[in-house]
Amino acid sequence: MYIHALFDGEGQPVQLPTLTPYGGIMKRQHPTDPNLFWCSKHKEYHARDDFSPRKNRPFGISYACKKWQAANKKRKYHEDPRKELAIAKRYREKNKLVMLGRTKEWRNKNKEYCRQYNVEYRKENKDKRDELTAKWRKDNQSHVLEYSKQYFLGHKDHYRELNQAVNAALPDRIVRSNLERFMGKGNVTPEMIEMARQRIIMKRTLKQLKEWRKEHESDRDVISGE
Repeated sequence: MYIHALFDGEGQPVQLPTLTPYGGIMKRQHPTDPNLFWCSKHKEYHARDDFSPRKNRPFGISYACKKWQAANKKRKYHEDPRKELAIAKRYREKNKLVMLGRTKEWRNKNKEYCRQYNVEYRKENKDKRDELTAKWRKDNQSHVLEYSKQYFLGHKDHYRELNQAVNAALPDRIVRSNLERFMGKGNVTPEMIEMARQRIIMKRTLKQLKEWRKEHESDRDVISGE
């Protein structure tokens, strides 16, 4: 057996617990700092937050720190990827609710990180996301239709305002759709779309001018007493 020694805040040596010949430690908690615990793999003390929670172990934490466990898991994955993936899959299937709860809790604590990560991921994987979304919508058409219907019924005012804004902007697809009613699909050119857009703008302007004149003429009649 052998003894480890540390120094306290005043520079005085601190006698640590005796280790067994197998590397085990008699007492995990630091004798002077209750927030420090012994890592049986690194052979040194770490803060309590550096250990994963384990309800069935003394002090409610794992025997090795998170850093060592992550490195060990990575090593095992490189040695036998299929085995580690199968273990992870079985755990997820057996503990779905637990995993969902942990994920939700972590996201609530790291909202800003998740938001920034999602923005960057969408930019870098736009084609992949579009492909997966299209495939999912194709495989779940009934669900998509029902969801769209319920969303529309609950947001009628929003859709009304959105349609008014789109019609006011006169995008190509709106103008083309109106022209194709009379000319048929495939017979509408970009020049025709632009001419039709200018004609619609002119009609709207004349209508506004008439309404303005009508309003001001009535005001003038009131002022003149006629």
